[in-house]
Amino acid sequence: MSWFGSKKPDPKEEMKNNTRMLKRNEREMEREISKIEREEEKLKRQIKVAAKKGDRKTASALAKQLVQTRKLKERHYQAKSSIVGVRGKTKAMEATSNMANVMGKTTKVMTNMNQQVNPQQLMQTMEKFNAETMKMDMGEEILDDAFESMFEGEEEECDDLVGQIFTEVGLDITGKMNAVPTTPVQSQQTSTPTATKTEEDDLLARLAML
Repeated sequence: MSWFGSKKPDPKEEMKNNTRMLKRNEREMEREISKIEREEEKLKRQIKVAAKKGDRKTASALAKQLVQTRKLKERHYQAKSSIVGVRGKTKAMEATSNMANVMGKTTKVMTNMNQQVNPQQLMQTMEKFNAETMKMDMGEEILDDAFESMFEGEEEECDDLVGQIFTEVGLDITGKMNAVPTTPVQSQQTSTPTATKTEEDDLLARLAML
């Protein structure tokens, strides 16, 4: 709980503030290193001057200062390296945080989609669909069989009725079917009796009345 009504700091804002602070410290270290290097060059020149004069005592004292200056420079380099490492870790943490936020949003979307799709209900729907499809296929087969049997019955009934009519008019179906004309049409017409033509006309009339 925040004190005095102050808001809880934003993690992203804190990350940015830490990054800016690390960059500022890194620049300060670079300035200190540059200052130490200038001091190092100054001591080198003073040592050379004392050596040329033959002042061994002054040269030795300046050499000790140079050693200390170089050690100080090394410590500053180490500090700068540590700051750079921390800044790199901070960037990695920021990238990880951003990735976690994106994954959290993606997970939320996936959760919403999974809530909208009920696996059990989907399975029941698919099973019902398959069952209805099977029923439809069975119904089509039954209808096809019914139509085939219906047409077969009508064909037999028509054959029986035609045979009955031929029997009533005194004609032999087998004889009529086997009597294939072998003579030209003109000679057959001249040799056909009038009574046979009358019977055929009567047969055609009966067939027309069906």
